[in-house]
Amino acid sequence: MDADWHELNHECPSRAKGCHGQPPLVAHPELLTTKRPYRPEWELELFDHQRVDAYLAEFTWTRTCTSAGQIRMRKARYSLGAAWAHQEVSATYDPEQRQFVFTQIRSHTRKGQEQPHLDPVRRDAKNLSVEAITGLSREMQELPTCQLMFPFAICHSQKNLITQGA
Repeated sequence: MDADWHELNHECPSRAKGCHGQPPLVAHPELLTTKRPYRPEWELELFDHQRVDAYLAEFTWTRTCTSAGQIRMRKARYSLGAAWAHQEVSATYDPEQRQFVFTQIRSHTRKGQEQPHLDPVRRDAKNLSVEAITGLSREMQELPTCQLMFPFAICHSQKNLITQGA
């Protein structure tokens, strides 16, 4: 895996905008110097929910409701009600209430009849716990404290990390 990582980052040209056809670490050698070590046991304590809330508040998403008046955002399903069936809606995030606000964009006709205007609907945001966002859990604090190349290296069992000399 280390050889593949090296090849992808040091040798293979990248189509990413900022790389200009160069391998990522040739185009951006500053990425080789970490700003801080990755320590799984620190991640949950360093997590700042207010920054996530502020970030989500910057966006507006557009979705079309299903025939049951539901929409999906990421892996979460939000039910707005039968009156919202087939309606095009915008979704914004209210960071103070930690809710999504769904607003009708355009009323779609159903069998030639204009649908009435619908008032905005609020739904509590789903999957925004620290664990859901980071993919980390409190069990991370029980892992051995070693410098890992990337978070997915934690998939090795503790026994494998010890036997491999990590």
